[in-house]
Amino acid sequence: MTDPANRKTATRLLIISLVILLPLLFYPWDNRYFPRSLKAFWDLGHIRLFAVIVLTVLYYRQRLGKLHFVNRFILAAGFALLAGGTIEIIQFYLGRDASFYDLSLDVLGAVLAVSWYPKLDFYRYPASAVFRWFCTIIVMVCLIPTARYLYDEYSARQDFPVLADFSTSLQATRFGNNPGLELSDNSLRVYFTTEQYSGFGLRYFPRNWSGYREVVLEIYNPGEDAIELTCRIHDLSHNEAYNDRYNRQFHVPTGHQEIRIDLTEVENAPKTRRMNMDRIGALGCFTTNLSTPAVLIIQSIFLR
Repeated sequence: MTDPANRKTATRLLIISLVILLPLLFYPWDNRYFPRSLKAFWDLGHIRLFAVIVLTVLYYRQRLGKLHFVNRFILAAGFALLAGGTIEIIQFYLGRDASFYDLSLDVLGAVLAVSWYPKLDFYRYPASAVFRWFCTIIVMVCLIPTARYLYDEYSARQDFPVLADFSTSLQATRFGNNPGLELSDNSLRVYFTTEQYSGFGLRYFPRNWSGYREVVLEIYNPGEDAIELTCRIHDLSHNEAYNDRYNRQFHVPTGHQEIRIDLTEVENAPKTRRMNMDRIGALGCFTTNLSTPAVLIIQSIFLR
């Protein structure tokens, strides 16, 4: 028989996982402006969900706990593949991205629960202890991105009003996942293509810019030709309309240059309101229909 206290705990865990965690997999979050650390930790919710479900099943069905540990792992992994695969298919038809990475996290959560099930007999099955710590180490590896982003977010707050000076490689992640960016020699090399719009966007930074006069981009143009660079800034309330943000084109000749953006102009740029300067969403710069590819080197971005 299952101990009443364990049954009560298992029931609570199951309710939490099914009523709270499961719906969150399908909720259409707009997470564009979430901190990178929160996004990375959020993805690990698949581990938490399937670990709770499998652990609950083991408490309720103690016969499963008497199976050979290999069989338990196989059953848990098979359940996670079936249930997790179904979730990914549903997410795909709801307009979300289906992900094999999420599916692998489902499996990891399921086998992690089996490996830490209290009644696992390590004396009878010594290999199960090895697998327990193997699963645990994998989970710890999955936490590394969250830890790295937390560190960079702390550094960004300490360095503010410097938004980026590329003194660490982590600062490149503040620009999102852009294949046209290359970090080298404490600077960011931006490769512009001949597509209609090509450029970069600073997405992760302290968002309160109130009290500052201008944002400055220190840039080096190594090419022989000048580049026409359009910069745009919007806040978290931006409705994606052209007249609801700041847009201005800058002429960038060969050599070292400073692009200075007046933050009073930024605040007054939206046509029907004032931009919220303590909730800035993003700073982006791009070229339009270049005849040949070009390169700019961003040395630093800061407020003053």
